[in-house]
Amino acid sequence: TIKIIGIAARHLVAKAEVEAYMKGKGVPLTSLIVPTPYEDLLGILRPLPAGQNNRWLAIPMGITSLDMISVDDVGDIVRVIFNNRTGHLHKTHSVCGDKQTIKEMAQILSRHLSPLYFQDKQVTIHDYQQLNCQFPWSQDYANMFDFYLRVDQRFNVDATQRISPSVRIRSFEEWVQANAGRLKKAFS
Repeated sequence: TIKIIGIAARHLVAKAEVEAYMKGKGVPLTSLIVPTPYEDLLGILRPLPAGQNNRWLAIPMGITSLDMISVDDVGDIVRVIFNNRTGHLHKTHSVCGDKQTIKEMAQILSRHLSPLYFQDKQVTIHDYQQLNCQFPWSQDYANMFDFYLRVDQRFNVDATQRISPSVRIRSFEEWVQANAGRLKKAFS
């Protein structure tokens, strides 16, 4: 259903419904709201070929920053929360490693993955859904991006660092640098 967050993005709605159910049953709970993983660039958000060494980032965010984080960093944050259960119980944390526009992401990818060159394709929500219509998730992700554009997001890099001061949360650029070989291979 879409009654919880008001959009038909099954991967977000399912989590929200499970969380609401658990809270309704009085289950001791700490919730973690995770933005787009950097690793989605290797799958759902994979850049599109646009010539020999050119790639398009077809992510419908316009000039709005996309909140992101590394999956590995999420694991480290969860470990910190588990080790301090009482300090985090009954709280909801929105975690974030970085906020970048798609244009800024393209510049970072181009800088570290040369000779590949990346550009923001500046697609609309409708364009995005049409580009990916062969995939069963296309409408869900189009709706998710529409939600990101319409609703002010709660993600905050500094707040994430305060949750887990012992964890070094990587920026998008640091993640790209650390994974340059893997990314070049995937995008070539």
